[in-house]
Amino acid sequence: MTRGGAAGRPAASTVEDPAGAAGVTLRWAGAAALVAVVAGQAPPLLANVTGAGLAVSTQVRAGWLYTMAGHAASVEIAGASRSLDGVAGGTFSIRFGFLSIAVLAGAVLAVGSRAAARRVGDAGARRAVVGATIAVPYAIALGVVNLLVTLRLEPGGAFLGSPTSISVPAWEGFVLPAALAVVVGALGGWSVSRSWRGSVGRVAVAGLRSFTWALGLALVGLLAFAALRPAGLERYATEVWSAGTPRAALYLGHQTLLLPNAAVWVLAPAMGGCVTIRDDGAARDLVCLDRLPRGPDPAAWLLSELGRVEGESPTTPAPVAAWIFVFVPAAAIVLGVRTLGPVASSWRSAFAMGAAAGAVFALAVTVVSLAASLWFSSDGNVEARLVALGPDPVTTGVLALAWGVVGGVAVSVASRRFSPRG
Repeated sequence: MTRGGAAGRPAASTVEDPAGAAGVTLRWAGAAALVAVVAGQAPPLLANVTGAGLAVSTQVRAGWLYTMAGHAASVEIAGASRSLDGVAGGTFSIRFGFLSIAVLAGAVLAVGSRAAARRVGDAGARRAVVGATIAVPYAIALGVVNLLVTLRLEPGGAFLGSPTSISVPAWEGFVLPAALAVVVGALGGWSVSRSWRGSVGRVAVAGLRSFTWALGLALVGLLAFAALRPAGLERYATEVWSAGTPRAALYLGHQTLLLPNAAVWVLAPAMGGCVTIRDDGAARDLVCLDRLPRGPDPAAWLLSELGRVEGESPTTPAPVAAWIFVFVPAAAIVLGVRTLGPVASSWRSAFAMGAAAGAVFALAVTVVSLAASLWFSSDGNVEARLVALGPDPVTTGVLALAWGVVGGVAVSVASRRFSPRG
């Protein structure tokens, strides 16, 4: 059957697959790009509604920077001549993925890739390839707009001592959205094929399900922890609202977009690691199960840490209740992997599938921990030219692999043991 056949029926060859699904791919790629753009506009729009007084053009350009940051792109600030709390002025680069934007865009990309993949024959590779092609229009749409957007600010205030331009590198505007869309699209396309229901597909589902449960349970645990410490919650509310409604709206808007980041920052300590601050020559633990940062409000604390080049960061012992977080990765592995044992053909298969699912879990945790961290660099201060704040990707990846593989094997084998066929 050729490409001119009835809509929704398989294309004749792998070469014709993308062309046969092009209309669906373009529509859903455009929808995903629109979702990313609208989500990025939320913080500056919220600030404007509450009295920030930004010009509309400034608001739109600032929102675009959030859209790109949602894809873990770096935002470059060129021309600021004054120092930033101990970090000398010059050209700054900040990379901090607002992962809520990536989640929203990824959800639309997943739906679109599944719709496009259904237009071709039911072969796993063909449907994965067609699903992945959604990355082409998505990356082009965002990359071309990024070429045109630069936010220019005039001197004024404590930070800007000269005309300053803020933009995202051109190559990142294409490559990073494409990377997100390729992964999501390939998985989405593959998920509507018969092969997805085989052993490899079940392993992928189990690992990704464990990862999703881990982030969700981490957020639930964070809320429970806050409820157990009402004094800390009250102090947080006071700090957020102390600078007025516009500043509070900006804080709350950012924290909404950073909910997945917060989940990753909780998950790393829950697995036995720490959230650390790392510069070129040292690393310091900040948030672990046994200690928390001590200091002023979060924004002031962050600026002080970016300027610090030596010495220990101020911390305070964590309450005993913090140890409830060890149940987060344990419960996530159980909930994600428990379906593998009953479908395994043998004990050896149950063992292998559990270990593989754990490896998928670890890979997802490692990649997202990189995107969820803050990366700050400056050419104006040799001693503090690169600072990273967040879960250490190597330590977090190793711990996730240990939790995933050991837990995955244990749960998979146990679930087979207690299943009817076991």
